[in-house]
Amino acid sequence: MRLFGKTHPHALESAWKYDVKGVIWRIHPTSQRVLIGEERRIDQKKALFFCLDCQNGQELWQQTSPGDSWWIGIEAVYRDTVFFHGFAAPNLPLHRGIIALDVLTGKKLWEDKELEFVGTGDDFVVGSQETSAGRSFVVLDSRTGSRRSDQEVSGLLERRLNRGESEGEGKFPVPLNQSDDQIAAAIRGSSETGALAGPVEVVEDKGLIVFDHHEVSTAGTHQSPLFSSMIAVVERATGTLLYRDTVSNAVAAVVPELFFVQHDMLYYIKERQTLIAVRLVP
Repeated sequence: MRLFGKTHPHALESAWKYDVKGVIWRIHPTSQRVLIGEERRIDQKKALFFCLDCQNGQELWQQTSPGDSWWIGIEAVYRDTVFFHGFAAPNLPLHRGIIALDVLTGKKLWEDKELEFVGTGDDFVVGSQETSAGRSFVVLDSRTGSRRSDQEVSGLLERRLNRGESEGEGKFPVPLNQSDDQIAAAIRGSSETGALAGPVEVVEDKGLIVFDHHEVSTAGTHQSPLFSSMIAVVERATGTLLYRDTVSNAVAAVVPELFFVQHDMLYYIKERQTLIAVRLVP
């Protein structure tokens, strides 16, 4: 008899899905009840960015890169502004440049091609650059890019800066606590084959356990094993399985999947091309 693995008659279902043509590279939760996403079309060397309503998945905006078509990334999202970075050179990982966009509209607010992003907070962003006298720091208005006085710079640098979103940030997975027998039993009970492989990551939220794990796929061989990545939601108190989905199927490597919980919603990426939202509260 299996204590875990019972399915609730009112099992959870996906609330919405969002598909892309390329690969979903990254998803950022925000305090504005929207998600900022990054899509990569690898064959075209093209980056695109989009914004979705958290509750219904409606696309609020989608656009090509505000900078270089490929060598660009999301540096941070803070309140109503998303900050992008470029690179000093394509073959160098050093970030260079700051581009600021409005979170809700995607409108470009300002750009500074020379500064390197350091951090942000309240209504300002801090950048730095190398000079003949060493590294210098600059504080700019986060919405206009206008520079502030040297005296204000000195005071702000003494404060703790944020590297990204500080309000409304989602709950991201952490490695499984091996001493938690209840979660371990839930994972075993949710498995169809029982042949688990690799690490397990977990998010706990309001009495629910959300976790991903890998199972050995029957499509592989002993010499060339393949794996399927699964995500599941279980009630901690009863062990009831509320939701289960295959995130990626027959893959050659065990790699933890991207998922997080925010405002009673689970978000995860399926087969690298579909963002799925599951409402955790009926």
